[in-house]
Amino acid sequence: MGNFDYQIDKTNDNYIPYKTYPNNYRASRLFWSIKNPHQKTVYHLHIEIYQTYHNDLLNHKIIKHPMTNEQIHNEQLYETCRKYFNKFQTKIDEHLNNIEEFCQKTMINKKGIQNQTNSKKKTTNSK
Repeated sequence: MGNFDYQIDKTNDNYIPYKTYPNNYRASRLFWSIKNPHQKTVYHLHIEIYQTYHNDLLNHKIIKHPMTNEQIHNEQLYETCRKYFNKFQTKIDEHLNNIEEFCQKTMINKKGIQNQTNSKKKTTNSK
């Protein structure tokens, strides 16, 4: 039948991911017999692999590499810019709130003034 290697370990250029077979894969094939070339025989394939790689906690690591001076400078620059923009975003939000409060107050005052002028018009018209 051939050699069905564990496909995860393939590192050569001939490895094509869509040609891998899942665990517990079963297949049968009718082909010429190895013992008697004049007869056909059914060959069976069953792939069963017990995987222990992920069970070992040593295989789960986060490797932190030291940052270069340029990376440190970029991180500091990013942090400075973030603080700067947060500060101005806060000022923009405060200004927007002040404008909204002012608009609400002036709308209330305008409504109050309009009501007063309407009542003055009514009183002058009724005379």
